[in-house]
Amino acid sequence: MTYNYHRLHHDGAVRLLKLHPAATATDQIECDLEEHGLNDLPSYEAISYVWGTATERIPILCTGRVLNVTQNLAAALQRFRKSTEPRFVWADAICINQADLLERNKQVQLMQKIYENATRVLVWLGPNEETVVAAMHLIDHIFNTACSHWRITPGGIVQYDDVDDFVDFPPHETFPPSGSDQWQPIIKFFSRDWFQRTWIIQEVTAAKEVIVFWGDAEISWQRVGVAATWMQKQLTKSDFGEYQEFESSNVYKAHVLYDTTYLQEQDFLDLLGQLREFLATDAKDKVFAILGLQPFQRLPRPIQPDYSKSKLEVYRSVVETSLSTHQDLSILSFVHHNEFIDGNWPSTVPQWDAAPTAAHLLGRTTDFENSASGELKLNDFGYNLASNSLTLQGLILGTISVVGELMTADHFRGVSVASEDPNHPVKLFWKNHLDSFHNYRKLESANLPVIHLCLTMTAARDTNYQKMDRTFGGDRSKIDKHLADYAAYLHNFDPDSAALRSISEDLNDEDGYTGNSTNFAIAASRVCDDRRLFLFNKDYIGLGPNVMQPGDQLCILFGGQQLYILRPRGDSHQLVGECFVQGLMWGEGLEAYENGLQEAQAFNIH
Repeated sequence: MTYNYHRLHHDGAVRLLKLHPAATATDQIECDLEEHGLNDLPSYEAISYVWGTATERIPILCTGRVLNVTQNLAAALQRFRKSTEPRFVWADAICINQADLLERNKQVQLMQKIYENATRVLVWLGPNEETVVAAMHLIDHIFNTACSHWRITPGGIVQYDDVDDFVDFPPHETFPPSGSDQWQPIIKFFSRDWFQRTWIIQEVTAAKEVIVFWGDAEISWQRVGVAATWMQKQLTKSDFGEYQEFESSNVYKAHVLYDTTYLQEQDFLDLLGQLREFLATDAKDKVFAILGLQPFQRLPRPIQPDYSKSKLEVYRSVVETSLSTHQDLSILSFVHHNEFIDGNWPSTVPQWDAAPTAAHLLGRTTDFENSASGELKLNDFGYNLASNSLTLQGLILGTISVVGELMTADHFRGVSVASEDPNHPVKLFWKNHLDSFHNYRKLESANLPVIHLCLTMTAARDTNYQKMDRTFGGDRSKIDKHLADYAAYLHNFDPDSAALRSISEDLNDEDGYTGNSTNFAIAASRVCDDRRLFLFNKDYIGLGPNVMQPGDQLCILFGGQQLYILRPRGDSHQLVGECFVQGLMWGEGLEAYENGLQEAQAFNIH
């Protein structure tokens, strides 16, 4: 007989799984489902796991009836059941009737509380593998080394103010060297599918205590998080240098997941953007799975989960929430077309289930200090969000005339890359469009294309993510060093070029700093990856989306901090994406409009 679910008696009710004891690991899995009020729960633990392949089902007995579960969940239940007494656990695939959309809607709203109320969260990474012991040893070793560095006793839960400070120590002499195969066990650990799952974010951040299980081994989540953060820090420090093998695993995801304070303090758009690389079986769960986190709970009108809605309806509700809450166009910075503009999808609606191939030009929405539309606010001009379009007010600054070749981060790896590749995108752009602009002498001439290229390729940020002052005032030493690094980078294009020698002499720091080409390459790789350089009129160089093309239009949209590339489509437009144009990021493009020489127009963006 097949198990049949009964409706829960009220909206605040949940089911717990009473897992029967088993004498041996191979015994049939038996359990009961018990209904309890959310405020009247017995002691229980919540399981965090990956569902696994839906076609590989294992029958278990629930109240004497057959209930089919995924192979991975069955393995978790076998691992967690006790030998002599029952164990109360909560697992979503069993405790929620997945066939009942109304129940799913209501239970999803309770999941934050379910994980908060659990005595522990049990993370299941999967069955035993031969690298388990070595992986656990490396994680312990990194954690214990951090404790030793700060003279802290490593037993139990270690208290510290900031995890980034806690892991700020150099690789210990007993650590494997960069590139060593001895790192492979920990890389395999962080490559487990669990670290990619969207639902784990809410499950882990809500927990009182988290224990990670891989086969027979177990380890505290704190140790895992500290190890991931240390590994990520090595990547950040070296960029193109050591420990690049860490990049292939989910170390970054584990680091993000562990820093719960950072997650909870973000704006809800930044949270969605940061978690785009996490996976979900149902695309709607890219939104629903994190609704319990503080960034969403702080919204004046929280989004409600509704599985009867389509993916487009759910994602469009995020656009509507952002426009009404932020009263700006920051949502448009999350639009990224990876290969082409999908004509069947509204171009102003970010696809949260598709990981973008390019990072935001200016980081988090809270970092958007520029304002291309000046003091013109979205609520002063209004907007119209229809089913498949967004109508906004703005200005066309002009048509894009030249678009460079697509750049990737690999184009900036190694100081000699540019000199070795005759078709390097930056070299071609320089040779074809900028080589005649070398005969300047004054740094104060900030409108010159040669300096614009420097600031455009890095979105006016240096290697340490520090912003360059828009007026070239402030801390000139930072600007001078950034330009000197740029000169050293350009010198690699053609060491024998008289024009580039002249530029190097002009841009080198007066205090004797000769420039570091790698510094500039690192800063440029972060924003140029999967983007193109372009020319607008004769005076402006820009950095735009991968799918932009000649004939696209550079526009100011009122209420937008960024500039945007739009593509005309008859009486309407498509949003190609955000862009950066040095000299137009602070409302300079509004001059004709403010002097009554240009009228605003409505853009119907599909």
